[in-house]
Amino acid sequence: MQPGNRGFSLLELLIVAALGSLLLLATSEVFARLVFYQTDLSAWLRLEEKAALAETALKTDLKAAHQLVALKSAERTYPDFSEQSFEITESLVRTGSFQSARSSDWLLINRSSEDPNPDFSLWHLDQKTYGRGLAHKASRPTEPNRLSSSQTLIAGVELLRFRFYSDQQKAWLSSQQAQNSEENFSGIQFAILLASEQAQLHRKQPALELWGEQLRPPQDGRLRLLITGSLPLRSEQP
Repeated sequence: MQPGNRGFSLLELLIVAALGSLLLLATSEVFARLVFYQTDLSAWLRLEEKAALAETALKTDLKAAHQLVALKSAERTYPDFSEQSFEITESLVRTGSFQSARSSDWLLINRSSEDPNPDFSLWHLDQKTYGRGLAHKASRPTEPNRLSSSQTLIAGVELLRFRFYSDQQKAWLSSQQAQNSEENFSGIQFAILLASEQAQLHRKQPALELWGEQLRPPQDGRLRLLITGSLPLRSEQP
């Protein structure tokens, strides 16, 4: 046999096959990581988009507030998603029955400075047939003292909280402190916690901190995003 025509030995073939298998395994792992990264990134982008929409809606609405009509603070710690039914039936406003998560606050404001023509706006968090989310009720066009049916504006919201700035105490008051206070507030902060629609594999959710409170999300693999916003408040207590 000519030296240049020597074939591969069995050992050489085994080495080539092993290297090929390792290369295929490495390629598969890189591809899997890439798919995981893309899925993760898409979920984050959707969360950020929802967060931006929720922040804009709340800031736009609260900026127009002329009166803080009613406020109810959370009674349970997150992530307790059980709900409680509420209804305001005063002559000033009739909200109709609505549900609100016990671990979240709800807030009712009047966006009008004219007594004969109120413009009520109520923010709460509930779960409807298509999921949990940030919900809103507003004055009916023909009956401003009555509120419309609750509509979910942003799906996937798991927590809604407020706090208020007291000029008298030079401090931020929790919603629980504020609902028992008769003073006016010059500022308001809100916080919302959003969760991704689907769980992301191998992801552990760390504890979050909100205004000194530890939030411990469920370990369900979902991505979560906590955002806060603040703005001046010209609202007066009822």
